[in-house]
Amino acid sequence: KAKHILTVSEFSKKELQLKLAVPEQKIMVIYNGLSAELIQYKTTTDKINAREKFILSVGSINPRKNIKTLIAAFTSLNLEGYRLLIVGAENANFSKEEIPLNNEQVEFLGYIKDQELWELYRKADLFVYPSLYEGFGIPVLEALYFECPTIVAPLEVYKEVYGNFEVNYADGHNSEDYVRSIRKVLNENLKEKPLPEEIINKCSYAESAKKVNQLIMKIR
Repeated sequence: KAKHILTVSEFSKKELQLKLAVPEQKIMVIYNGLSAELIQYKTTTDKINAREKFILSVGSINPRKNIKTLIAAFTSLNLEGYRLLIVGAENANFSKEEIPLNNEQVEFLGYIKDQELWELYRKADLFVYPSLYEGFGIPVLEALYFECPTIVAPLEVYKEVYGNFEVNYADGHNSEDYVRSIRKVLNENLKEKPLPEEIINKCSYAESAKKVNQLIMKIR
């Protein structure tokens, strides 16, 4: 019954078309973006070089986020001096998942404030986002913007948003593939390149606001 539908990626648009039989012309893709506050924070901390020995992951604690695979990979690596920090609260909309808690190097931080999260992006040696299904994946965009080396599952939406930009991929269902990818990034001390302006401009809330406003003026 809606006059129009907004969604966050071409991938999500295709899902809506296929699963709900929504006509293509009724759906507009407007990407998520980087908040002005986040951009300002990075600008003011850019000259601080303070990477620390921890791996960061962000996401609510539910099976889709695939945290168990990441913990299994991290435990197998037995990285001396490293911690795995997991940010995110349990989500009541998803079935609960038993997470192994027998590794003292794994820390669940729960929900934290935005600026605390941005500080973790800035300091992390590596960001791993093993989620098995995403319509967009805002934490990936934020981590890459902070030039934090990033490993993700090879989801269609990342290839759509980031194109040929060099993101590290690992098989979402295979902890051994994460072991190999994490070891490679850390051993080779890989650095993430700055996100191209093309991607930053595409994932801009200012640009998104213009598109939403234009749509409202057209259909009201």
